[in-house]
Amino acid sequence: MKNTLKTALSFTKNLFTVGAINETKPETVSEMCSKIDINKKINVIEFGMGHGNMTKEILKTISEDSILYSFEINTDFCKHVEKHIKDDRLRVINDSALNFKEYVSEKVDNFIISIPFTFLKDEEAIELVKSCFNQLQKEGTYSQVVYRENTLLKAIGDRPYEKKVVKALINEKIFHIKNNS
Repeated sequence: MKNTLKTALSFTKNLFTVGAINETKPETVSEMCSKIDINKKINVIEFGMGHGNMTKEILKTISEDSILYSFEINTDFCKHVEKHIKDDRLRVINDSALNFKEYVSEKVDNFIISIPFTFLKDEEAIELVKSCFNQLQKEGTYSQVVYRENTLLKAIGDRPYEKKVVKALINEKIFHIKNNS
């Protein structure tokens, strides 16, 4: 069975935790990683690792001495990534994004987020975004892909953002928010 069909079946089987029926589009992955500083040692947190297509691109982008913490609540997806992506910079964490501060105490340069806010209560999603900004380095970037943006816009408040749209069956909206505080 082709890998993309396997992925679609796996995502569909886990729709209520994954929030998607397929991997993120390559154009979206590229845009999500476009704000990563490739010239210095950084810490990156990824929420919603899935089968690792975004993870691979992040690893291609970051420097050799950087660290990527990838969070995923689906145990099978974590096992898949650990089997197929061998990289000492990668830390696969089988837990909810809501618990990220239990694993990462240092400041973070980039958050790359592709988790569905539709499965979180508004209060949880807003608190998660605020927690990310509290841990984000000054001049660090928070990047998130969403299908519905209302909760994210509530969470970021009056912070300026850059928005890109990737056309798809359901358009993927990518928000980049720089931490200027």
